[in-house]
Amino acid sequence: MRERILQFGLKNSLCGILSLPEETSSDCGIIFLNSGILHSVGASRLHVLIARDLSTKGIPSFRFDQSTIGDAGPRFAGGTYLEAATSETIEAINVFIAKTGVKKIILFGLCSGSDVAFETAAIDSRIIGLIQLDPYAYRTLHYYWTYYAPRFFHISSWKSFLVRTLRFKSAPVRTEFNSNWFEKPEYVRSFPQKELVETTYATLVNRGVRFLCIFSGGQVYAYNYEGQLEDCLSNCSFGEALTEKFYPDSSHIFTDIQDQLALRTLVRDWVFRVSSVTKPSIKTPDSQTIIHEKIVTPKNL
Repeated sequence: MRERILQFGLKNSLCGILSLPEETSSDCGIIFLNSGILHSVGASRLHVLIARDLSTKGIPSFRFDQSTIGDAGPRFAGGTYLEAATSETIEAINVFIAKTGVKKIILFGLCSGSDVAFETAAIDSRIIGLIQLDPYAYRTLHYYWTYYAPRFFHISSWKSFLVRTLRFKSAPVRTEFNSNWFEKPEYVRSFPQKELVETTYATLVNRGVRFLCIFSGGQVYAYNYEGQLEDCLSNCSFGEALTEKFYPDSSHIFTDIQDQLALRTLVRDWVFRVSSVTKPSIKTPDSQTIIHEKIVTPKNL
């Protein structure tokens, strides 16, 4: 496996690591997206570990930093965070294809990275798969039953309810504050209307896109049983396009080693299956894209 640093984008402000297997066995590659302010190694170094797992299967990958994150420079494009991140992801796809000759792209994203992957797939037909960790999800009747039924018969739950109620009633009224005194985050995650998400998923399914949607116990406020995504988006006929997996004991960033190992195996096997490995002969094409690269050794990343 070879790994190279690439600088690209407007004023070469974006930066990423290209992982190339010794022998490419697929015309499909995977791109890893930032999650929040985490840089290209990913939460718990998952991007690095999965990229190297896939290299052993002959699948190239690219993990890059969006502007203002990690090794990337300032943002030069306008618009909202999602708009800029989507635009930069498309730039990364262009560079990835130019350097490897792959024709099909899978995007990998956790939390906000999942949101960016979803938005990019909606407008770029080169994307044939999404790996989404803790993506959008909406509560169902089954969700409420799963959440409240076990608590109904526990006295500790009723005690906590009474304590919260009494504290709320006795809490002093907060005075108004000047919002100019506080730093506001650039991006605050909020779920779009369910109907919009459902329509977009349906469009992607009709286009042939495949989905690996993985949920952790860190998103229990929105999701608490395996199969909930398909239930809450019941007007979208996923069929075999959706693989849904729930790790209820995992943290949002998959810090537990056993959860990481299970996740890596799941992702590797799913990508290998979806990419339809056919041992094609892929040559790196000549390209007009201006890319600065540097060969690095894996142990330094």
